[in-house]
Order: sequence, then structure tokens, then C-alpha cells
Amino acid sequence: MGTREERTVIPVVQEEVSIGKERHDTATVRVEKTVEVENREVEIPLHSESVEVRREARNEILEKPMQQWQEGDTLVIPVMEERLVVEKKLVLTELVYVTRRETTQTARETVELRRESVKVDRTK
Repeated sequence: MGTREERTVIPVVQEEVSIGKERHDTATVRVEKTVEVENREVEIPLHSESVEVRREARNEILEKPMQQWQEGDTLVIPVMEERLVVEKKLVLTELVYVTRRETTQTARETVELRRESVKVDRTK
């Protein structure tokens, strides 16, 4: 004999809520803006500065760069440039002394010397 199985399906339900907002105009407001203009005279202190520039030409050779300095309300700014200096100098590196001496020596040497002589006899 076989067994019989019976299935029962039970639905499970859940409620959900949906909440929303709607906007409705209930009143209208009108805003009007006006600008009034009034002219007034005012005094405002204005500050200004000016500078005086004085140049003093120099042509001095310096050992090292100069910094700027202050003399009262005057700022002194040295303006410098580098210049290429090529210098050619005559340098004595040594002295060479040359002394000339003449000497005479007597030398003895044995040498063989040949001499020819001719004797002539006359015959009549």
C-alpha cells in the first residue's frame, strides 16, 4: 500500500502603509521693494605715497657684494654687474745661466809622418 501525502498551502499576508505629502497653496503673498536715494557729502581721508628715485653713477671694483641699507627714510640699493676681466702678465719662472769657457791643453801623440824625396842625377 502506498502512502498518500496531502499538502496544504497557507498564505501569509502582511499589510504595508504608504505615506506621502501633497502641497497645496493656501495663500499668496506679494512683496514690493522700493529704494530711496539720498545724497550726502562725506569727508574721507585718503593717504598716498610717492617715491623719488635718484641715481648716482659709480664705477668701482668691489671685493664682495654690497647689501642695501637705510639712510633715514631713503633706501639705498646698490646695483652691481659682473664683468669679465682677462689679464695677461709676464711672469719670470726661472733664470738659466750659461758660461762660456775656453781652455787650451797640450797633448802628446806619436804620429807617423811620411816624406818623399826625389834625387835626380843628370847624365850627359
